[in-house]
Amino acid sequence: MLAATRQAQAAWAALPLSQRLVVIRRFRGALAREALPLARASATARGRSLAEVLTAEALPLADACRFLERHADRALRPRRLGRWGRPLWLSGVRSEIRREPFGVVLVIGPGNYPLFLPAVQCLQALTAGNAVLLKPAPAGAASARAWIALLAQAGLPSGLCSLLDEDPRQARQAIEAGVDKVVLTGSATTGQAVLGQLAPRLTPATLELSGMDAAIICADADLKLAAGAIVFGLSLNAGATCIAPVGSSWTRGSQSRSARRCATPRGNVRQRMRRASRHGTWWMRSRPKSLARRHGSARPTPAAA
Repeated sequence: MLAATRQAQAAWAALPLSQRLVVIRRFRGALAREALPLARASATARGRSLAEVLTAEALPLADACRFLERHADRALRPRRLGRWGRPLWLSGVRSEIRREPFGVVLVIGPGNYPLFLPAVQCLQALTAGNAVLLKPAPAGAASARAWIALLAQAGLPSGLCSLLDEDPRQARQAIEAGVDKVVLTGSATTGQAVLGQLAPRLTPATLELSGMDAAIICADADLKLAAGAIVFGLSLNAGATCIAPVGSSWTRGSQSRSARRCATPRGNVRQRMRRASRHGTWWMRSRPKSLARRHGSARPTPAAA
């Protein structure tokens, strides 16, 4: 598989960036039109509501596509370095930074956001001229299969985005076969294991590992608002979010008020969750239409095509 993937990648990287972005733009339009089926595939993997998946995965993914369309050219174009800070013996040297594709990128997807996170990482790699091997998390293959099919419909050439099995051995075998970079979102334990396999090969990697975030409550904070925000952070995706609060820190002066106003009785939490559920039902009726209005008309411009 790797040999065929490298051949497809070489042809893809030779295309102008504007042509690669045509695929991203078409994919964004297809994503908006097929948001509900994609959301169902992701929701099934973790038993989440469609409203939450549309809010936290489908819409951010469409916005990430638009970001690439607007900013990829500037991010990837060559940049000449100035003379400031250059040693005297390099005064006559001209330096330039060029962004070149790595080749074949292995993306090891997380299980908490099986649609948004691996899709964004794969699209970024593809935009830069790479080919991608995606190893989804357990129960993440259905979601990955759905959006990869949309990429094919958007015109992505065959062999550029390949879906591996969910078995972790697939990632290990891909690394042994000689991928050019690894992107991992996961636990610290998994990161250590992956880096241990990459180190002897000096394979570069980008890792986002276990998050530990605290909510800092200042003395002049609105404690009711702070409590509600913490409850929301802990309940979104059942708390399986890298920036979910895992604790709170109180500045001097805020702690004395917290015992009276910030403690949330269990009944209040249930009431808030019921209100969130009712809001989610309304969201399902309204947001797919909003998503289609915002991104559904995405088509390649005449200049890009």
